[in-house]
Amino acid sequence: SRISQDNIQEKEGKRFISLIQEKTGERVFIPIHWQVDEILTKHQGELPKIGEQKLNKHIKTVGRKAGIIQKVSIEEIKGGKKISKKEEKCELIQSHTARRTGATNLYLAKVPAISIMKITGHKTEREFLNYIKVSKEQVAVILHDHEYFKKPLKVVK
Repeated sequence: SRISQDNIQEKEGKRFISLIQEKTGERVFIPIHWQVDEILTKHQGELPKIGEQKLNKHIKTVGRKAGIIQKVSIEEIKGGKKISKKEEKCELIQSHTARRTGATNLYLAKVPAISIMKITGHKTEREFLNYIKVSKEQVAVILHDHEYFKKPLKVVK
């Protein structure tokens, strides 16, 4: 919602979004994904404006259509009392979920954590790894595909 043409920069023929993270005050440079570039082109260099409340409503609809409807337990505190209830996961999705999912997908695509941290604004690998949602099984798949697990090691004499 904060991105305008002023945030679009070009360097060496490559386009980036440059902005200051609200939480950390850090300036970040985010490569423009080809789909975002198509949207920018379609709208004469501007991203369509939509209110956060309306965006979150649409995200929930997309989540439902994508089949993200499994029930999850959540806890709330109402009137000083802890209340547990179950909700469909799609009802819990918000715009921030997209940010976290983007960081997680970049990690699963084997983009180095330090590079993703430059986009998300995380200062330590520990806080970044806490932020993304990657299961032990997903890490095992990434490791399985690593060269270390593919070829026999050469023994140095």
